Amino acid sequence: MNNNFTKVLLSLMLITTMILILPNTTYASNASASASASPSTVNVGDTVTVTVTFSGSKIFGVEGRFTYNADVLQYVSGGGTSGGGGNGTIVLYGTGDTNSLRTTITFKALKTGESNISITTSETYNVDLASMGTPKTSTKVTVKTPAPPPSQPSQPSKPSQPSKPSQPTQPVKPVEPEPEPKNPVDDALEVTVGGNTLFMWTELETVKLPDGFKAEEITYGEDKVEMAVSEEQDLVLAYLTDKDGKNGIFYVYDSESNQLYPHFTFNSRSNYTILQVGANTTIPEGYVETELTLDEQTVQAWKQESGENPDFFLIYAMNSEGEKGFYLYDSSEGTIQKFFDKTVIVEVEIEPEPQTFFEKLTSDKTLMALMATLTVIILTLTGTPAN
Repeated sequence: MNNNFTKVLLSLMLITTMILILPNTTYASNASASASASPSTVNVGDTVTVTVTFSGSKIFGVEGRFTYNADVLQYVSGGGTSGGGGNGTIVLYGTGDTNSLRTTITFKALKTGESNISITTSETYNVDLASMGTPKTSTKVTVKTPAPPPSQPSQPSKPSQPSKPSQPTQPVKPVEPEPEPKNPVDDALEVTVGGNTLFMWTELETVKLPDGFKAEEITYGEDKVEMAVSEEQDLVLAYLTDKDGKNGIFYVYDSESNQLYPHFTFNSRSNYTILQVGANTTIPEGYVETELTLDEQTVQAWKQESGENPDFFLIYAMNSEGEKGFYLYDSSEGTIQKFFDKTVIVEVEIEPEPQTFFEKLTSDKTLMALMATLTVIILTLTGTPAN
């Protein structure tokens, strides 16, 4: 009886110990995505709102992209989104335990046709930062030409009235045709960026500016160009397109170096704008220049000259507070942190080499005096003259 009780007790203790020492594992259920357009059929010139919902148990964050037909629809705005040229990004974060994350994307109907709006995710995770899969969804918007107004029913004819004496007719002024809308590319400046010929718009009246920016006249070479300016971020953006006025992208204009490079915002919990270093910026010692691809965009970067830590890259960027500096980007984890260039100086205490007896004797005045005194005493006792 006692042996059976002892075995049961030992088994319970073993099970309890295994429960305590085994790591806690969080299993995340897969998330799902859905999208709907309201309304799904619109007229040219109208706006349409696409609602995208990501659902899952304790869902916390979503990162992904959306694509659409830029010939039919034009991106206007969206919470947690940015886009242009037919594609955009989605970055959403929750504030606590929640079962869904939702955003709305507003488009403007440009011309008759259909556009599929496809949403794909590259990363979806819950509050424990466990992956919830990469859900995707899509919806369709149809754009049509407004129907002509219905014709008015004919009125019954009235009985003819006696004719009045004719009055002299006034000369009819000719109707002047309305001027055709001005094509912004006609006044655009032809520039070369990265070996490609692009056209810099001089007016931004019809261009949607990034949040926090306003249009101001900037001197570019010998020309006056309207550009998007953010005083808070100390950033100036020029709007460039192809020769047909399509595929428009904002470029950062550095007036000191007269350089143009794509305005690229990198999202990693916070927003970082990738910049190019100026002539007065010192590259940290031990790093050599290279290229880094972020969200299909090639940017300027640096890596360690020694070849150590190949997953880490140094980039020059500005955070959402307008602070510029070097940041360390981990390409394997997709994380970014402030770079601190530290040089560690280690003081090593060097022990002196052991001295010989003669060196110790000659370096110590007290011993020298004692030896001189002993020598005099010995010579006196032995009767040897101390000459």
